[in-house]
Amino acid sequence: MTVRSSDAGFLSGVDDIVQSFLRTPLWVTMGWYDFELQYRRAFIGPLWEVIIIAVWVAGLGLLFGRLLGHDQGDYLVYMASGVVLWQYVSSTLTTGANVFVANSRQIVSVNNPLFTYVLRNVIEHLAKLSIHSIVFIAVMVLTRTPVEPVVLFAVPGLVVLVFTTLWAVPLLGFIGARFRDFTHLLRAGMRFLFFATPVFWYADGLDDRAYLANYNPFTHFLEIVRAPLIGESASLTSWAVVLIINLVGIGIMCVMYNRLRRALTLWI
Repeated sequence: MTVRSSDAGFLSGVDDIVQSFLRTPLWVTMGWYDFELQYRRAFIGPLWEVIIIAVWVAGLGLLFGRLLGHDQGDYLVYMASGVVLWQYVSSTLTTGANVFVANSRQIVSVNNPLFTYVLRNVIEHLAKLSIHSIVFIAVMVLTRTPVEPVVLFAVPGLVVLVFTTLWAVPLLGFIGARFRDFTHLLRAGMRFLFFATPVFWYADGLDDRAYLANYNPFTHFLEIVRAPLIGESASLTSWAVVLIINLVGIGIMCVMYNRLRRALTLWI
């Protein structure tokens, strides 16, 4: 039976992704090495990540908690969870736009599946997320916030969030490799979106303009993880938006991955 070139390309792309997952020790080791390398010879090592996020949370909490007139304890928990999750999303996507350029030497000289470098990037930022979570746990303890059973629903929300970055990173990586200015544009955009997304402010605080937050997809990605963490249920609307974005995004990524994977070496 003859296999069409488009089908062969699709199967080749799928095989590349499958082979990457089969080499788990490789990308886990590389991702962890990237994480450790940033703190080599630092006296307190990765604890700097905890300090940075803790200062950020404390500063925003003390300032905006009082300015906006919220209960200090509830607001700190809400804002700490938002900051920790946003830091994962923002850092994974911004570095993801440069993932193929940053690994250009290995991509050209080492016969590893291309998706290996995507997994490497995600693992590095998952390691940071685990360290940043210490700040959120500390805030929960200090504010004596009870842990509700609904917190278990944060697990599938986090799984979906991580899965989203797995297809978003290569998609952004191809664009970043082809157009080098895109990485800088994305960083600027993510800084703006930090303020445009209810990370440290409540969407319902906009009153009749709350719909503006609902048009922001990042609102819903935060919602499916943060809502269970603070003892609430994520809305079905947020889940629907997230699932639709994933279906569309996966389709776009598959097309780009199959068509651009072989041309990537010409760009990097």
